[in-house]
Amino acid sequence: MLEQRDRLGIEEYRLHIYENISKIIINKQYIEDNYDFFEKIIFKMWEDYDTSVLEPISITKQLKILEMFLSVMLEYKPDNELPEDIV
Repeated sequence: MLEQRDRLGIEEYRLHIYENISKIIINKQYIEDNYDFFEKIIFKMWEDYDTSVLEPISITKQLKILEMFLSVMLEYKPDNELPEDIV
């Protein structure tokens, strides 16, 4: 199990994700155009990674899940607006 001091800090984690995310699914320009979204999701992923105590969380597994999410999201682009009864 990784000890707390062996884990990546937020900056190292962010760089690792940005360097290793599939360039087939998204490109640098898409990340720059949606900077706030990516920063928020990466921070949430890092929090989960950093605070896991019982089971270490694999950054590689998190990255694969993010790639799956993005590929489906981009393929099926959901509506931006919620229906009236959900708002």
